[in-house]
Amino acid sequence: MFENKMRCPHCGKCIGVFKFTETGENSTTQVVKSIPINEIKSKHKYVETKCPRCKKLIYIYMGFKN
Repeated sequence: MFENKMRCPHCGKCIGVFKFTETGENSTTQVVKSIPINEIKSKHKYVETKCPRCKKLIYIYMGFKN
């Protein structure tokens, strides 16, 4: 199992950990300040939340590459 830390794009603090079993070749996960509308596809989802440290709005963007 692999782990990757999520960091807030505003303050840079660790806000959580992604855990995945594959090498991540087929999937993409990012923590961003805003979601560009034209990047959202049928296999992509995003979650809107606030950073628990700095209280600013962030988006967790998840999906498959193909």
